[in-house]
Amino acid sequence: MLHPVNPSAPRRELRSVFHANRPSNRRLPHARAGARSLRFFIIVAAIGCTCFAQNGGGLPRDHRTRSALPEWQRLPGPDGGSVREMYRTPWGSWYAGSEGGVYRSDDDGRTWQSLAMLPIRFNSMRALVPVSPAVLAVCTDRGSFRSSDGGASWFPIPAAFTHLALDSSGALCGLLGNAVYVSPDSGVSWNGPTLPAAGVFASIAYSMYAPARGTMLAISRATLYRSTDAGQHWDSLAVPFASRTGYDGGTLSGDGANLYMTVLPSTSNLIWIYASSDTGRSWREIAPPVLQYSMIPAFDARHGRIGVIERQTADCRARLHMSTDDGQSWSDDPLTFSAAMFAHIRPDGDIFASTWDGVHRVDGLSGSTADADLGHATSTVRALATVSDSVLVAMGTSRVYRSTDAGATWTVTLATRDCYMLSARFIKLGSGTLFASGVVASLERVFYRSEDGGQRWMPTASPRSDRFPDAIATDGGSRILAAYGNGELWISSDGGTRWDRRTTPFPGTTVAAAAIDSGGRIFVCQENALRYSDDGLVWMTPTGTLPAMIFPRDLFTDNKGSVVLGASYDGVFRSSDRGEHWEAVNTRLTPTGIMRVTHDGHGTLFATDGEYTYRLLPGETRWELIARRPIPVAVRSFECAASGRLFAGTQNFGVWQLDPPPPDTDSSDDLVTAAHEFVLLPGYPQPAAGSAALPFEIDRPATVTLVIHDLLGRQVHTDTRSCPAPGRYSFTWDGAGVAAGMYLCTVSDGSRLARGRLLRM
Repeated sequence: MLHPVNPSAPRRELRSVFHANRPSNRRLPHARAGARSLRFFIIVAAIGCTCFAQNGGGLPRDHRTRSALPEWQRLPGPDGGSVREMYRTPWGSWYAGSEGGVYRSDDDGRTWQSLAMLPIRFNSMRALVPVSPAVLAVCTDRGSFRSSDGGASWFPIPAAFTHLALDSSGALCGLLGNAVYVSPDSGVSWNGPTLPAAGVFASIAYSMYAPARGTMLAISRATLYRSTDAGQHWDSLAVPFASRTGYDGGTLSGDGANLYMTVLPSTSNLIWIYASSDTGRSWREIAPPVLQYSMIPAFDARHGRIGVIERQTADCRARLHMSTDDGQSWSDDPLTFSAAMFAHIRPDGDIFASTWDGVHRVDGLSGSTADADLGHATSTVRALATVSDSVLVAMGTSRVYRSTDAGATWTVTLATRDCYMLSARFIKLGSGTLFASGVVASLERVFYRSEDGGQRWMPTASPRSDRFPDAIATDGGSRILAAYGNGELWISSDGGTRWDRRTTPFPGTTVAAAAIDSGGRIFVCQENALRYSDDGLVWMTPTGTLPAMIFPRDLFTDNKGSVVLGASYDGVFRSSDRGEHWEAVNTRLTPTGIMRVTHDGHGTLFATDGEYTYRLLPGETRWELIARRPIPVAVRSFECAASGRLFAGTQNFGVWQLDPPPPDTDSSDDLVTAAHEFVLLPGYPQPAAGSAALPFEIDRPATVTLVIHDLLGRQVHTDTRSCPAPGRYSFTWDGAGVAAGMYLCTVSDGSRLARGRLLRM
């Protein structure tokens, strides 16, 4: 899907990004033709394209929408998540960047404030650069952004930089492909490239670092490049690992003349660590104390200290190793967490370690953990349960959080040995009774039960000690169904104390979804087929309009006795006779496929595709588009409270809530046809052996151009068509003469772009 620039951004500021300060300055590569513009297109297309899914068709959406859509509201927490970037500023503030956004701390990391969300969904924070208290720059896997008001609003930097760095003279540098661009005004305008791609970099530059005023370093596979005039001119230095093979990338850190280099080889089980005391002219190797896959290094160049966090041990606890003699000797201290991802040493000796659950501060001298969690919990909500309108329970990466004020504040009620949770689910057995299942990093299977709405948890029996269930379901009472990938079904009639074994219709096959109704009938989706059984021994196939290929998202029985199936790319299906016959409830609900489906207990269904939310009232045949999110998010849990309030637990973006607007079933003017966007819809068929259709929607008359490139950036097809009115149109590509593989597709109406991918066989 096209992610447009912030419409509220001042036109003057957006134009100024392309401005060059001197007539001799060259513009960014997307303003030029030739090889560099082609490389830029590959980067942007690979980052910004939307995956096309199988069975994604081009049928029109048949639903109503209100002229003004309400938006989901993001709750204050739990958020933070796996913090990938941390930065301590000269003015005393700390900044942290995670998949959930950017955070600031003004009290040495004890509490954190969430800044405004970036205007695009991204999966990885690559660089976080505070230029001043007011000016911030970030680089993600889907674009770079700049804020001039301390993070209250963000504007895109129209270049797909893969890294950003700032030296103390105030020069902001961006790494794009094999070239470096310099901004003298903190990202408003850019000069360059100062490191031209041709004939300079022997291979891709991985990262940049600014250790001192006016000095900038960039590292590639074979060369270390250094600039002493804020990135204007560069000279090359030898890298200490030049004679070695199997180098996968590396990072630089340090202070002034003292530098540390961390290298990730593919031919060794150890990380290579090098130190330099003359700004990279010569290097000495430091032997690390632990294996590569379990090591998180941190460096204090000013005082010659090296810290290594060993993040995975047999007892599922991290350990801290410190050295003050270039790795000749190391301390060994246990920590209270395990899943560290990045570590940063402060001058006072403390270490900030970012984990799956947030940020921990460790005393670098004693090794003890202080102020654990530091205001961050988790932005990855793996499971969510609504006990009431105000009581929520969320499963994070290793803890269960509970809120009694509709998500305004959260407390930890269960910690699973501080290992991150690989998978988790909640089911509600009755009034205030919750059942949680999961598996932690040590592969320990955990089943917990709470009788008081998630305040206290007690471990309960698990059907299998060596396997995590593919699906878990309940009839709303005391009966629980656990389905395993080896074909086993286990049923408990007493809330999980005792279990009886059954068999799925396809032994040895993963169960994608399962449900059990109030009468005990079992439903499972395996091998893209739905089956049902009264006793788990004899299985039957339903009749009706179920699709031949089912990609189930949700399978449940509602309070009215109906069985509902949400099939990712084929819509919603419902059965009112316990699964024997099925009807399609408006197939192909959205062009991008639904993520989750839920109900309010009174016959109303809700569906979401991550960005838009739809409602189907009892007795209606057309869905109503009722809300949207500021950016699309991956929804893991979708819950409706008894009052009808909706809650969503998301990947990397915490918990959201929505109060649906009152039903309006008349045909007044405030209900209009669903608004078209400029979006490239999923191509079909996929994979395509012959001709393929590439449908798109546009909201105004225009001439639209289609351009298709292969993964090497070569143009293989182009086409143009006129769109005299808003609506849905389609291109046809026969694919003649092209090889099998993935192709990048771009449509443009002259001012906007929409991108996608098509797989040919």
